[in-house]
This record gives sequence, C-alpha cells and structure tokens, in this order.
Amino acid sequence: SFVFILSFPKRSVPFVNVILDRVIAAPVLFAPTETLQVLRGAIDGVLTREDLEDVHRIRVSCGRLRVWLKIAHKRILRDDVVWLRRSAAEVRDVDVLLEYAWPVPFVVWMRRKRALAHRHLILAITSPRTTGFIDALQWLPVPPGQSAQDFIVTKAQAALQAGRVVPGRATALQLHGVR
Repeated sequence: SFVFILSFPKRSVPFVNVILDRVIAAPVLFAPTETLQVLRGAIDGVLTREDLEDVHRIRVSCGRLRVWLKIAHKRILRDDVVWLRRSAAEVRDVDVLLEYAWPVPFVVWMRRKRALAHRHLILAITSPRTTGFIDALQWLPVPPGQSAQDFIVTKAQAALQAGRVVPGRATALQLHGVR
C-alpha cells in the first residue's frame, strides 16, 4: 500500500481546511489483492457464521473495489461489484436499523425483511457471477501510480469546491454534499 501526499495552499474555507489543511494523504492500494482476500473471508463468514460484520465487510470491500476500478479506468466488472454490494447493503441496512429500540411489530417486520434479504445475499455470494468476477479482478492489470494520484487530486479539488459554497452554519444536507 502506498501513500501519496499532495500539498494544497491554505484556503479560507474553514470546514474544508479541517479536512484538507494544507495536506491530503490517502492510502492507495494498487492491486486489489488485500481487498479481495477480505471479500473472500467475509463471504465465507456469511456462509458459516452469524457475524453481522461479515455482511458489512462485503459491502465495504465492494465499495473499495468499485473505487479501484474507477482509478484503473476499468468499466468491466463494475456492474458486478455494484450488484453484490447492493445485495449486502439490503441486509446491512436492516441490521443497522435493528440496533435501535423499535415497537415490536416493526421489529418483526424488519426481521422478516432481513431474512429475505439474507437469502438473496446467500444466492448472490454463491452464484457463478460472484465467483467469476472475484476471480477476474485478480487478473486485471494494475493501474499506474499516476492514475491514483490524479484520482485523489480530482476528489480533493471537488471537496474544496463543495466546501466553498457551504455557509458557516451548514445543514446536515449541505455537509453531506461536501462529503
């Protein structure tokens, strides 16, 4: 894993300065090897135990793979990664909701919804589509370092631009836009 450090002049946008105060540092994994290992382990976990974090790890790993494909300028397999992430997200969203105290009828309904989403996730992770795209990802050429650096610069500039339009007392929605 490599780290690119990019310097930016100090800006007069306080919120963005908290995030990008002169320096932005972001880890960039050039080959998706580690993320694929985490994804495979999380898939095994969903199939063999009831750890809610395995579903979360599938979702996060797919998000990282999607970004890696963007950095590599690869459109191939992106739909497959998004499809699997969406399958895990359906389960994870219900898991997060069930962490709170709700009326019993709502909890019963959400548990049924989770059971159905979990069955769909099991079908997704055991499908040839998932096996195929995970195997294919390990054979894609590694993007050059410049691609990752360009990606980081573009994202940093977008954050700076978004931060410029946020007022001093920003709403949650406005701050989400900066994110």
